Amino acid sequence: MWWLYFGATAEQSRAVMSMCEDPGRLARDAYTYLHLPIVAGIIAVAVGDDLLIAEPQQALHGVALAMVLGGPALYLLGECLFHWRMTRSANAKRLAVAALLLLVAPVAGHLNALTVSALVAALLTALALWELQTSGAPPPARAES
Repeated sequence: MWWLYFGATAEQSRAVMSMCEDPGRLARDAYTYLHLPIVAGIIAVAVGDDLLIAEPQQALHGVALAMVLGGPALYLLGECLFHWRMTRSANAKRLAVAALLLLVAPVAGHLNALTVSALVAALLTALALWELQTSGAPPPARAES
């Protein structure tokens, strides 16, 4: 998810902000309101990870399944809204993966938590690689702490 956040959209956002007539309004919309679903998605992913660690061999149902699949989907939808606000273009790849995560839900209830989490990780990794391949940009450098 880190790669998805700091990928091409971050670079495009910086360029848009530097050329915008009203960067304050754009920043308010994009970096406050539109980060709410992104942060909520991250929190849901953390809850899903906690549930996975507690019982990796158990099938997920209800709220647990919503956290593991819905958390990343909410994160991707938030990212799409952010991207739309900054660039006025839709990110079809992220929307497709978010939809795929939600479409997997009926089948995922019959799989154990570890398998579902591995599927989610594989989809997010594939999305990051797909975006990296099509953007032509080098991977974002991670800041050392």
